[in-house]
Amino acid sequence: MHRILSTTRNLAVLAATAFIAVTTPTTSAQHGGGGGGGGPTGTIYFIDSAGATNHMGSMNPDGTNKTKVGWYGYFKYPSRALHNNHRWYLTVRQISGVYYPDGTTQRSEVFAIRDDYDPTLNSNSDTRVQLTEDPTLQPVFSWFKGMQWLPGDQKISFKARRWSGSVVFEGGLYTADLLYRTDGNIIGLVTPPTFPALAFPLDASGWPVFGTHSWDPSGTRVVYNDNPITGLWVATLSSNTRTQILAGGANYPEWSPDGTKILFSAGGNINTIKPTGTGMKVVIKPTYLNTAYWSSFGHPYFSPTGNYVVCVGWTSYNGGTDDVFRATASGGSLTNLTKTTTVNEVPVGWR
Repeated sequence: MHRILSTTRNLAVLAATAFIAVTTPTTSAQHGGGGGGGGPTGTIYFIDSAGATNHMGSMNPDGTNKTKVGWYGYFKYPSRALHNNHRWYLTVRQISGVYYPDGTTQRSEVFAIRDDYDPTLNSNSDTRVQLTEDPTLQPVFSWFKGMQWLPGDQKISFKARRWSGSVVFEGGLYTADLLYRTDGNIIGLVTPPTFPALAFPLDASGWPVFGTHSWDPSGTRVVYNDNPITGLWVATLSSNTRTQILAGGANYPEWSPDGTKILFSAGGNINTIKPTGTGMKVVIKPTYLNTAYWSSFGHPYFSPTGNYVVCVGWTSYNGGTDDVFRATASGGSLTNLTKTTTVNEVPVGWR
């Protein structure tokens, strides 16, 4: 699982007639096949890495119909539903030649990228939408779960920090409401974020001290891990209360669609825990499969129904590789979906 990680390291003036379009989440995406007869449905999205090249890929839940979506630098965090008949992706892009007030840190902004975007052949205001334009707000460029679509896709969240002059003075988890055109196309934000929904202390590098996060189905509670990773916390935004539900190493939390469980990785295992901090269970643990010993699992995601999970498994067999695995929500029927020895794959969502 670690090998692939080592290979990467104007908000416009909007017309008064524009309004937020209510969209209905779709459990099946462009593929939607695989797993018939009551099996898993939807589409699994994953990073496909060969050497130093990373692309977003998609496939059916049974591993069939693998399709290249686009370069992962643009195509990162897939929307929960289709909008204007397209899947959208959140990303952070640097703005060439523009800097924060310290004069040396290059500006970064949040973008929404449509699934048919091509930087050469199909780059326009419909396919590449700049969501922020703020000379003081710096969103973090994170490969996994640094940004999220809240349930319903009407709001997004991202980790960021804010500058005052040449000094970073605050940081945390920021949220913003998306603005949709009448046809469902994303066109911007309702208003730019001015302060964090959840503020955090800053570390020695000036970044807020939390790692990854995930929202409950109501979009009112968020689970996150500390950074450095020392546990899981659940925060309620309305009351600004924060409760530690797990001590010790934990990462990449994922709230279940029904709100009853939180999926996370820790110590090479995939676990679940209730939002109250009770009932922790090991779902997937290191195991032998297809003659290889898979010594570590991570980056877990629930299926849209919550009946299945997808994650990455790592083995040192045959030189070492990352593959994408699917299992039931209780850990049964563990299946390798990618089965590659020269390419590394890591899931980034199941839609």
